Amino acid sequence: MPTVERLTFGEGSPEHPSIKVIGCGGAGCNIVRELGAYNIPHLQRAYLNQRKELKPHHFNEAHTIPLELDHRTDTEPEHAEAATWREHEHIKKFFEGGPHGTHLTFIVCGLGGMTGSGAAPALAEIARSHESVTVALTVHPFKIEGPRREKNTKWCMERLVLRAHSVVCIHNDKLMAIAPNISFAQALQVTNQMALMPITEISMLATRDDLKNLKHVLDCTEVHIGFGGGDLKGGLTAAVDEVMGSFMPGTSHKKDEWDRALITVRAGPDVPDSDLENIVGCISAELHPHSKVLWGTIRDDTMDGDVKIMALVGRGRRSHDAGHGSLDYFK
Repeated sequence: MPTVERLTFGEGSPEHPSIKVIGCGGAGCNIVRELGAYNIPHLQRAYLNQRKELKPHHFNEAHTIPLELDHRTDTEPEHAEAATWREHEHIKKFFEGGPHGTHLTFIVCGLGGMTGSGAAPALAEIARSHESVTVALTVHPFKIEGPRREKNTKWCMERLVLRAHSVVCIHNDKLMAIAPNISFAQALQVTNQMALMPITEISMLATRDDLKNLKHVLDCTEVHIGFGGGDLKGGLTAAVDEVMGSFMPGTSHKKDEWDRALITVRAGPDVPDSDLENIVGCISAELHPHSKVLWGTIRDDTMDGDVKIMALVGRGRRSHDAGHGSLDYFK
């Protein structure tokens, strides 16, 4: 018999955790800039990029970490990684800033280039050294961008899975396979929204007492993201099927091997609580029979009878997996 363990956001202390979000490189900074529109008071943003790529608005809007790189000689992720470590004291002050330090860190980066690929693993290691639950949100390049970007992506992922608690992977090529008729520009915008949604939903739901559960359910070498929703007049099945069908093709494990999940449901005020619980139950039933699921709901007065569902799923780390047991502060 299935023994899914369902954990609920917000059952303990009402205090929100201190959250830091760092955009690495051009793509990461662009995504994190959009986060400013959400006005989440317990969240602080930072931009990390080559000094020559940072604009005045970056310095005006958020904490900014310029990297000193010579574009004539510094062309590999290793150079950006070294430049990030040279800013260790600067980054340390950011994590230690505020009355409560940092409980939860999101690192947002596009992979394949030099800066985001090189800086993200170093940032993850620094964040975890400050006892912060550390989640990397990575956007993977299109295959047509060439073997060099593919090589840089592999270089980063090999290091990032060792240093972050969790690595959420958004693959541009797989997004295009799901929605082949959208333009390149539309695909980039969808990618940005996919990267932002885990940050906004978790930031609105999580309390400090949720951190241990949050770290536990996301302690996977690779996390996959799915979305669904709509009007529930036709029943729950269509919404659940949309979520389960949206996980990007070509993922590492079969769905029934996924034993960790974080599910959020955003709903209008007229949607019964029982419907929301049933949605979570239906998604949980598609996973490994001994899964751990952390879930929560957000009531949105602008949505009427609609729901929006986000699911992060993965296979929990095993003893032989990369990164298992390293820097494990939240046992």
